[in-house]
Amino acid sequence: MPVRKKRTSIKKHLILFSKGIGAVALVVLAVAAISMFFRSPSVEEVVSLPVSQPVSIESSAEEFEEPTDPSGEMNGKWYGLCRKNSIQTVEDFRRTVQNDSVLAVHFASFDWENAQLGRQDQETKVHVAYRKDDVIRQTSKLVKLPKGDQYITDGTHIVRTACCNDYIVPPPVLPSAGKNIPPVYPPEVTPSAGGPPVVTLTEALNLPPDLDPGYVLPIIPYERSHQPPIDIHPPIVPPPGPPSEPVPEPGTMLLFGSGLGALAAIFRKKRRHP
Repeated sequence: MPVRKKRTSIKKHLILFSKGIGAVALVVLAVAAISMFFRSPSVEEVVSLPVSQPVSIESSAEEFEEPTDPSGEMNGKWYGLCRKNSIQTVEDFRRTVQNDSVLAVHFASFDWENAQLGRQDQETKVHVAYRKDDVIRQTSKLVKLPKGDQYITDGTHIVRTACCNDYIVPPPVLPSAGKNIPPVYPPEVTPSAGGPPVVTLTEALNLPPDLDPGYVLPIIPYERSHQPPIDIHPPIVPPPGPPSEPVPEPGTMLLFGSGLGALAAIFRKKRRHP
């Protein structure tokens, strides 16, 4: 009988010890979970956060590739300000501008009362406007327009009827030191038999009929349309601030002591109530 009681007592103590170990494990897991939840990010984690990259403008340059073909089309893309060959008269051009908000802004200063048709009598190199979606720009290089190219002018603007692209005749070459170079004038136009009345560029631009050798053509200012600015500066990313104080995690001795305390409390309770 004493041996049996001893075995029963040992068995009870083992059960109590197992329960104590389980309680300690639960306390450790709970404290660890709380510390992980409230833990502040370290400096390394803050530095490793993704940073905004600067915006590349290469894609914008590709989208606004300048047309070099006088047809207004390049690589299958149409760069005309209006539909191809849709303008035959001044009224066609006026109606097209009125029905297009982008063209209405671009040609806001066009003088419709003085608008007339004309044709080039020889090839001419000019800076031509071109369109991509709702943005209108001007070519940086000269584009050669063919002989007979039809245009509409109000005395200031010169607009191609084939595509509504307006253009600027480059200014004459300035005389160099010690040399007198004659100025280069825009080509005159020749009226076609039975066709609509035409005017020459000299008449359209209100130039004097007799030009002396020293006369220099006035430079026609080009009114650039509203173009969206391209931001070439990378976004400003503020440096990370000082790291916040990390939440202190409980030490090993504290966890061990908490487990022993829980185990001692269980033993006391069992002794009082056998």
